Amino acid sequence: MRRISSTLTMLLAALAMAGMVVVPNVSHAKKKDKPEVKLEEGQVAVEEEVLDDLSDAAYLYMDDAREHFKEGEFDAAAEDYRTAASLLRLEAGRSAQKYEGELIEEAERMEKFADKIEDKAVANLEEFDKEATHAFQSLSEHHYERAMEQWAEKQYNKAAQSMRQAARQMERSANWGEQKIEKEYEDAIEDTREAANKIDKQSEWAASQVADNFKQLGEKIKKWGKKIEKEATEE
Repeated sequence: MRRISSTLTMLLAALAMAGMVVVPNVSHAKKKDKPEVKLEEGQVAVEEEVLDDLSDAAYLYMDDAREHFKEGEFDAAAEDYRTAASLLRLEAGRSAQKYEGELIEEAERMEKFADKIEDKAVANLEEFDKEATHAFQSLSEHHYERAMEQWAEKQYNKAAQSMRQAARQMERSANWGEQKIEKEYEDAIEDTREAANKIDKQSEWAASQVADNFKQLGEKIKKWGKKIEKEATEE
């Protein structure tokens, strides 16, 4: 996994905390041919390749937060958890408007939980892990919706990348902490990765088969999300 520099990550997180909205600056052409990104007040453009790493960076900060929490270092845990929440805000900035709000809500939920960590009000590691599981599930849903939009627009390589990220976040959600991912989810994740790799490698692939793989992942993401919500209401 490629980790963007901590300095850049913290800068991007600080922008999010200050209320700035990050929009992608797509750079597939030579610099002189790049389309001009028109920014509104309160927006900043960042290369899309950097934004692609944000969900992974959020995972790394949450993993660090968990280790700090286990050691009783609550201030450090809260700081890392807030940084992860800020990275979700940045990810939301490049979402379609109808999905942006859901990721913002998750970031706000994470910020409130970071306050709870700082106040030493989180009961135990199990409570911490349940919140992290919820956050990764939200990221999984977000990347899946992006992938489906890109697929509909015939942006197949982008859809493959987003679908792979959706699978990765679902795997993290289902495998976080002391959990062990169930086989039905593991199989759907593996099938999605194989389909995405075929697109990336420009191998022979049938659109209908790949679409079926992606649909299967979407069904498993939804099923896992319902399971998380049910467990939360039963507490």
